[in-house]
Amino acid sequence: MKMCTDRLVSKIERNENKEVNIKSYLSRFTMDTICNCAFGMDIDCLKNPDNAFYVHASGFFDKITKYQMPILLSSEWESIS
Repeated sequence: MKMCTDRLVSKIERNENKEVNIKSYLSRFTMDTICNCAFGMDIDCLKNPDNAFYVHASGFFDKITKYQMPILLSSEWESIS
């Protein structure tokens, strides 16, 4: 997590005094952190936003509306328990 956080901070610092799309940075940071912690993969989406894993995963979440997400999550939790 520290490595991913350091990358995020570095990316933001390089864009000092510029307007940035923080949602994009935070979603790529989140994907990097999840992949590193859960799967042991270093995909570095902050450096490579065209990474295939990131593109496919973000495409999936873009299609889910804010109303569908709670249903998806609740059905997942029911099948786990």
